[in-house]
Amino acid sequence: MRLSRRESFEYPFSKGWVYASGLMTVLSVIFGVFMLSEEGLFALLLYLAFTSLLTVVVLALKFYLYSLRGREASETPPVEMEGEPPRRRWRWSLILILCLAIAALFVPLILLMVLEPLWWLIAIVSYVPAVNIPEIILYFYSRRSSR
Repeated sequence: MRLSRRESFEYPFSKGWVYASGLMTVLSVIFGVFMLSEEGLFALLLYLAFTSLLTVVVLALKFYLYSLRGREASETPPVEMEGEPPRRRWRWSLILILCLAIAALFVPLILLMVLEPLWWLIAIVSYVPAVNIPEIILYFYSRRSSR
């Protein structure tokens, strides 16, 4: 997805968020390398490959969502939906977020039952850098595209 010259990508968060993402990335990579170094070079290569693949997927998803958010904000002001009151939508959104948060707590346990311990560790340890590295990339991309 290529943006035109007149349409720039705007990063929605502050520089502090980027610093926090960088710190979490560095700490999680150090932790991952420390935990997987006993398993050998193959485990480290799997970690690198899985983290890279997941980073590309998350980067594409975040770029799409941030671009969509920027376009919607610049086009029209939000219109109240007819029919369902906003309070009811808010309550269902809160219930959905709560259910997803509870399900996320059980994901490591489910992965441990399905995957071998090495794959489970690689999947869990790769998640944090794969979510935080795109924040850093998108921040620098937004600065470059705004010039």
